[in-house]
Amino acid sequence: MKIGIFTDSYLPAPTGVAVSVETFRQSLVKLGHEVFIFAPKFKNYREKTTNIFRFPAFFLPVRKDAPIVWPIINPNFQQIEKLQLDIIHTMHFFSIGSFGLKVAKRFGLPLVHTYHTNYQEYVKSYVPLISSIAGSYMIYKSRKYCNQCDLIISPSPSMAKIIKSYGIKSEIEPLPTGIETKNFFPTSQEELRKKYAIRSEGKLLLFVGRLGEEKNITFLLESFLQVIKKVDVNLILVGSGPSIEKYKNFVIDHKVEKKVYFLGFLPKKETNIIFGACDLFVFPSITDTQGIVIVEAMAAGLVPVAMNKLGPSDIITDEYDGLLSDLNKIDFQANIIELLTNNNLRQRLAKNALKTAQKYSQDKIVEKLVHLYEKAEKNHQSC
Repeated sequence: MKIGIFTDSYLPAPTGVAVSVETFRQSLVKLGHEVFIFAPKFKNYREKTTNIFRFPAFFLPVRKDAPIVWPIINPNFQQIEKLQLDIIHTMHFFSIGSFGLKVAKRFGLPLVHTYHTNYQEYVKSYVPLISSIAGSYMIYKSRKYCNQCDLIISPSPSMAKIIKSYGIKSEIEPLPTGIETKNFFPTSQEELRKKYAIRSEGKLLLFVGRLGEEKNITFLLESFLQVIKKVDVNLILVGSGPSIEKYKNFVIDHKVEKKVYFLGFLPKKETNIIFGACDLFVFPSITDTQGIVIVEAMAAGLVPVAMNKLGPSDIITDEYDGLLSDLNKIDFQANIIELLTNNNLRQRLAKNALKTAQKYSQDKIVEKLVHLYEKAEKNHQSC
């Protein structure tokens, strides 16, 4: 099968969508499929694989990890036609995703769309004054786009219910992004402390993700201020984003620089090592439609503490392989403290977390994706 993936987020962008696209690309190629990626261009980035088509883009100061593609005015349809694609898979309904829809229509190809982002929650974080109007517009745009698709993929069952409520009539199938479970394993905490100069004693909490408002990082830092009053613990944050300076200033203002460590964006292999060296994973986001990093933490033997919202609530079974918290700091803090002080509970949940992670093995997930492509082809033919 020749698959065209049209995405506004791809390598080297450190986003969940970019990771998802690359993970699926690699797995599909292993199965013998040809995958062609259509994505924004990053200055000075050298491609590490073939069949990547880049579009000129620019960057806003607040989102240097999210290029905005210049309008595609004169697309080279002849070049795309020569690829003889069998199916189009889009990751967004604007910009390159919108172009993917045009390609599908022009050549009469089946169209699959993955609805990665809960846009209503994002607009609350970034345009709060007009969030109601912006949210309604995003619902309208997504409904109009998705109803032209042959099949919609949702990263989680919870998100599938939400987008169905938008009035989307196309078939919706939940399918999470898988992980290579073999890449996660326990590692040396001593080496981690030495490498990043973590001199403070105490256990290690870990957050991995984009440092932006939608990830609820202020909530995490405010909760941490209360946790350290009762437990000797440090907080490690891996990732970067538009609000990182704000969070660093928060840490300085509250005089906890020796307990909070910002490691920035790191290569995937290095991040995987850090997963295996920490004691607990914390994930306060309420906007993630899946939360791949939660599964990665579980695969490394970490117990996650997350919000009882969207993707995390579909991954974690409360009190079996992690703890789910209500959206209040007291509950979140209590769950963290309970796991840090109750070794028997943490060890029991960690064993179950390893079992849960196996369900997200990429080999199993990609087989389901191919099945969905075949279903989309049948849906397209029946139209």
